[in-house]
Amino acid sequence: MLFVTCVFNFGYGKSGDRSGWKIAYPGSFNILSDLAQRFCKIHVDMVDDSHNQDKAEMKRINLAISETDLTNLIYQAGHDSAAFAELYRLHYEMVFRYCSRRLYNRHTAEDVTSTVFFKAMRKIHSFKGNPNDFRNWLYRIATNAINDYLRTAQKRSDAIHSVVQEYGSSHESSDQSDDDFEAVNRIIKQAVLRLSPKYQTVITLRYFEKMKLTEIAGILASKPATIRGRLSRALDALRKELKAVPR
Repeated sequence: MLFVTCVFNFGYGKSGDRSGWKIAYPGSFNILSDLAQRFCKIHVDMVDDSHNQDKAEMKRINLAISETDLTNLIYQAGHDSAAFAELYRLHYEMVFRYCSRRLYNRHTAEDVTSTVFFKAMRKIHSFKGNPNDFRNWLYRIATNAINDYLRTAQKRSDAIHSVVQEYGSSHESSDQSDDDFEAVNRIIKQAVLRLSPKYQTVITLRYFEKMKLTEIAGILASKPATIRGRLSRALDALRKELKAVPR
């Protein structure tokens, strides 16, 4: 399979364009950044251009409400259910998209997103911080909820099975390049899901949520140097998973 061979050999080659996705035979790029941009199209219509979506989402929130009003809304949500409902409306897409990128299944992502906001609602009275702290707090709750879900072997197996089913249900193209693209897409998703939840977390936050190490450190209540080391180990683990795939 052409694309798979190029991915595993990390060789130089030609580049092209395919339906808005830049397809290139990986060269000197970081493996995860490269694969995340080229091959990891997460569940049907969930994620297209994650960086532009995240920028648009933050712009939407900023246009919808000023930082001062958002700060007041966060404070009011501790004792006003209508205020919390507004926070839910403003931040739902951000949390749902992150859950989707971790779980690869729309229904599961919806369930976990509901769990995230339920936990946030129960603890909002004790939250102290600005809107950015609130965003990080939601990401932290979501990360813990996702990792809790994936820690059981059966649920991780179910998530991998969802990837296989998705590939099978969409595997009707007569175009060999489409088949190759989808096969690589499936391999990457399965490889990421086989990693430990803590490695999945840093990979998703860094390469799909486009966060800086300092932002990830804030979400995970850790130091940037610790996150840098964890990310390096996560990439090493992913490389091993990819190299172990038969080809």
